[in-house]
Parts: sequence; C-alpha cells; structure tokens
Amino acid sequence: MFIKKFFRRLIVASVAASSMLFTPNINEFNFLPVAHAEIQTYKGIGEQIIGNKDTVEDGINLAKQKAELNAQEQAGLYLDSYSHAKNFELLRDEITTITANIIRIKSFKHNIELLNNSGGIKCTAIIVAEIDPDDLEKWLNKSMEQRLQINSQYEELRKNYEAQEKRLKRLESLLSKSQKSSQDEKQIKAEYEKENKILESNKKIEAGWKSWGSNDYVRAQTLFAEAAKLDSNNVNSYYGQAVAYENMKQYDKAIPLFNKAIELKPDFAYAYNSRGKAYFNLKNHDQAIADFSKAIDFNANFESAYNNRGCVYNEMGQYVKAINDFAVSLNINPRFPEARYNFAHAYANLHDYEKAIIHFGKFIELRPNFAEAYNERGHAYFFLPNYEQALEDFSKAIELKPTLAQAYFNRAVVYAQTADFEAAINDMSKYIEINPNDADAYYNRGRLYQKVFKGEEAAKDFAKAKELGFKFPED
Repeated sequence: MFIKKFFRRLIVASVAASSMLFTPNINEFNFLPVAHAEIQTYKGIGEQIIGNKDTVEDGINLAKQKAELNAQEQAGLYLDSYSHAKNFELLRDEITTITANIIRIKSFKHNIELLNNSGGIKCTAIIVAEIDPDDLEKWLNKSMEQRLQINSQYEELRKNYEAQEKRLKRLESLLSKSQKSSQDEKQIKAEYEKENKILESNKKIEAGWKSWGSNDYVRAQTLFAEAAKLDSNNVNSYYGQAVAYENMKQYDKAIPLFNKAIELKPDFAYAYNSRGKAYFNLKNHDQAIADFSKAIDFNANFESAYNNRGCVYNEMGQYVKAINDFAVSLNINPRFPEARYNFAHAYANLHDYEKAIIHFGKFIELRPNFAEAYNERGHAYFFLPNYEQALEDFSKAIELKPTLAQAYFNRAVVYAQTADFEAAINDMSKYIEINPNDADAYYNRGRLYQKVFKGEEAAKDFAKAKELGFKFPED
C-alpha cells in the first residue's frame, strides 16, 4: 500500500490512547469551554430554638447549618434541571455531593429572639449563597472514577454524622441524669470530648474533599492530615491524604497511607483500587492487578476496579483479558465514559476496527466534545480503510482542539493516501509548528514536497530531519 512505502511513520493515535484512562492527565477529559452562564443566587433561612442548657453560640451555629441546607436544597433543584438539559446522568445522591462542594456562602447574618411563652431563645440565621455554572461544568467534566470516589466519601461522611448525632444525644441524656462531680459524669464528659474531636476530624475530612474537588490537592492533604491528628482511627483521613498525594503524583508517599487505611479497614475496596493505581504508575503491574482484584473481591459491582484492571491488561498487551474487564465494567455501568473509551481502544489494539468504531461512537455520545476520541475513531476508519470517514473525524478533532498535533499528522497521511499532496503538506506543516523537533515529520514533509516537484523545500526538510537525528534508508 502506498502509505506504507511513503511515510516513515504511519497514522498515529492520540496520546490518550497509549495512556491509562485512570491517570490524572487522562482522567480529566478536556472539553470545550461553555458560554458563561449567569451565577445562581439562593437565600437560605434556618431557625433553632434553644433552652437553658444550650449556649447562644450553639444555637446560632445550628441555625446556620439549617440555613446552609436550605440553600443547598434550592441549588439541588437547579442542578437537577441543569443536568437534564445537558442530558447528563447523575449518580445516586450526587446532587447533595455536588451542591455541598460548589455552593459558596457570600454573606451571613443572624438574629436572636427571646420567647416569652416558653423562656427559650430563637436563633435565626440567614445566608446568601451562590453557584457559578462554570464550577458546575468543571464538576460534571470530572471523570466517572473521580465522581464515584468523592461521592462514596460524602456518603460515608453522611453516615458518620448521623451515627455521631445519635451518640452525642445519648451522652447528653446521660449527662443530664448524672450526679454532679460523680465518676459517671467525668466519664461521660470524657466520652463527650472524644466525640467532639471525632466530629472535628470529620469536618476536616469534609473540607479536605471540598479542596480535592477544586483540584487543590496540597490544601486537601493538609486538611486530611489535621483530621488524622484529631482522630488517629479515622480511616478516611489516611485515605484522603493518600489520594491527594496520588493526584500530586507522589506515589511513594501515597502507598504507606493507603496501607494504613487498609490496616484500619481491611475490606476498604476504594483503598485497594486507589493503591492499585499508584502501583500502576510505579510500573508495578502485578501488584496493581492484585489490588484491583482485591477491590473486586470486596465489591463485585466496582466498575472502576474492573476498568482499571482492564487498563493494566491493555498495557501488558493482554487485550482479551482487558476486553473482558471493560465489558464487565460497562455491564455494571453502561454510561461509564472511561471504560467505553478503553473498550474501544482495546478492540483497536486487536485490529478489530469495526468494533472499535462502534464503541468510540458510544463514547462520543457520552462525551461529544472530547477531541481525542474523534482522532482515535479516525485512526480506526483509516485502517478499514474508509478515508472519507477518517478525514471527517480528524477534521472534527482539529475543530474541537486545534492544538491536537496527532490529528494534523493523521489527516496529512490520509490526504497523501488520496493524492491531495498540497493539503497533506499544509497539515504536516501544522504538525511541525506544534512539534518542531520531530525528525520524522520533516522527512515526511520532504517526501510530500517531492511529490509536487518542490525540490528546494524538500532538500531543506531532509537536511533538518538529518540534523534532528533522522536515519535515512541509505545511511
């Protein structure tokens, strides 16, 4: 075939294709910016009646919490309608997680009123909060892996808060019945103090995940470490630190903290899954597979763990095993973008381009603005061969991401294959603008110049290719 004889390097896939979709630089898909929408504002009101045993400060804080929840409920209605308009499927309970993360309190005031009929005090809190749609877009553009991860942590926090509220109420009841200065009172007060430290620890965890959700991993790690100091048995404080270090690509620091989390909670599927990612990034494929398998043992419906294990198999060239894992992941969650993308790529690795095209198409339905997917599908169309569709996909990739060098190179190859040499030269030149030190590209453009009888330009490109280390066939 002409293309094999002509080009030093054949069509190339996107950088994303040769990387693991769960690594940070690939997990965060790059989408087109959306038009800036209007900031949404909410007024939240909360009331709390307190008696003689409560402080006014406690009453104000409880009223403020209720006001914040009131504002979050209003914001949740907006998020629900926004996601429907975008045809974006949210996870169970994800509205609560997202609103807690992206809502911003702009002002707060309170009022205290004496209740003559009961002798109590009514504390009223009023907050003004807002949601920036840009923050919402950033959240919705997070990978499924990240969304599942943080949603599970917020679900855990909600359970912890509910359980702790019951424990605190029990201790308050016991304290009211105990004799002053008795041994029982001292013990109850000690337990109460311990519960308050646990509560403060969980609040640090919540703040840490908010920072993590905003991609401020340094701040997140600091908050998680502070949580561990308040409660050395808080498993999520170690897990949070480890995840923050993992996102900062400090895998050697992350692994001991994942170990600590697993020591405290041996069935912690998410910790095994995350540690597996750290091991993969350290090129320890066997240990990564062992950890993903362990995560699956503890949670048979853990779609991320199947996807991640499939990525390791894909990296190792075990494409059939990879395809099996991606299929299971998609069976659990058919709208899992990363798994769909990897599924398609594994079929492309097996040269089953027709199936690859089908699954790249399904991925594009989920993420229509991800340029690399069009480049990948164009790559598959090229090898069918279907040059018309390949050109269309490479052009779409360039439209979405004008800096995607591989798409220019690939489109140049197709233009050369169809004897449109001037168009091929233009695209190869664009590729060289982005990658000016690629010796192969200069050689290829030199050959293209020869096809249109531009010997002087060809000679310059061949000289540049040689300068950059290109080995000519006759060398």
